[in-house]
Amino acid sequence: MESVNFVAALVELAHADQQLQKLVSQIQQYEHIKQELIIKKNDLNNTLLQASAHKNQLIKNVAVIELDLKVTDEHYKKIDTKLEHTSSAKEYQSLRAEKETLRAKRVKLDEQLLDAWTVRDEYEVSFAQIKKESEEEITTLDQNLESINAQITTARSQVNHAQEFVAKKYTLVPEQLAEEYKRMRASIDNPVVPIIDNACGGCSSYLTTQDLAALHAKRIINCKYCFRFLYTPDHLTSV
Repeated sequence: MESVNFVAALVELAHADQQLQKLVSQIQQYEHIKQELIIKKNDLNNTLLQASAHKNQLIKNVAVIELDLKVTDEHYKKIDTKLEHTSSAKEYQSLRAEKETLRAKRVKLDEQLLDAWTVRDEYEVSFAQIKKESEEEITTLDQNLESINAQITTARSQVNHAQEFVAKKYTLVPEQLAEEYKRMRASIDNPVVPIIDNACGGCSSYLTTQDLAALHAKRIINCKYCFRFLYTPDHLTSV
């Protein structure tokens, strides 16, 4: 068995290692939150792009109808001029028929233009609201991203210090004991646990009188059921 100084070093190593793992886990949580914020921001930007593209298409629809109406009006005026100067009955009848066709087209285009204007104007109002809400939410997301990035930076700095501290504690534990700890640490989060009410702090199995006597003699032992290292407050002396 190991001396009390080695026992205390192992306990401190376990505590430092657990704190390191908490920091690593915390960074992972921060990174997960960060990715969710980025996804939300990207979704909002895509929504804005799609809304803007739809608004531009509605504006384009109005412009296309207006151009078609302008061309039709010009053609209609040319027909009127031809009607005033034609002397052929056959040509006159042809021009009259074409004029009526153009008149019907103008009526239809006027209706289409009115509908297009209405749809465009209504969407302008909706787009303004979408833009306002999206930009406000993006601003909030940017602030949250700035905050989470600062937390990640701080946590990474803490991880670096914790890794240095853990490495220092490993040097205070005998190599064989350190290797056994590493093997256990690879499969469980808490390979070193205190005795609680005469039972293992990991699996709650009760200790024998012989084991308790060994612990009170400031010696470290392994739980016979879960094999964790066990210790008592008496072990926690300065290393």
